[in-house]
Amino acid sequence: MKAKKILIVDDDRFYQQIISLIVKRFSDAELFFASDGNVAVEIFKEIRPDLVFIDLNMPISSGDQAIKRIREFDKKTPIIMVSGDILSCDEQIIGTSDFVLKPFSSEHLERFCT
Repeated sequence: MKAKKILIVDDDRFYQQIISLIVKRFSDAELFFASDGNVAVEIFKEIRPDLVFIDLNMPISSGDQAIKRIREFDKKTPIIMVSGDILSCDEQIIGTSDFVLKPFSSEHLERFCT
C-alpha cells in the first residue's frame, strides 16, 4: 500500500515540527513542508498530496490565498486549517475541509491522519 503524502504549511518551524511528530505517531505518511502559500501551491502541484495542514497567517502569501489557488484546480483534497485566529476558521468561507485551533493536542490531529 502506498504511503499517504501530507503537506504541512506553516511559517513557524515549531508548528511544522509538532504537526509532523503527531502525524508520524499515527501514520507512516511521507511529509512535505512549505513556509508560505506560494511555495505550498507549487509543492501541491508537484506532489499532489492526500492531505494538507495549513496555517492561515503567513508572510509572503497567506494560507487563505494558497487555498483559493489550490481549489482552482483541486476541489477534493482535504485541507485542514491550523490557526490561532478563531475568527478566520470558517471552512465555508475559506474552502477548507475542517480546522484545528492552535494550540492543539495530538487528539485534534489524529482523526485526520488515520
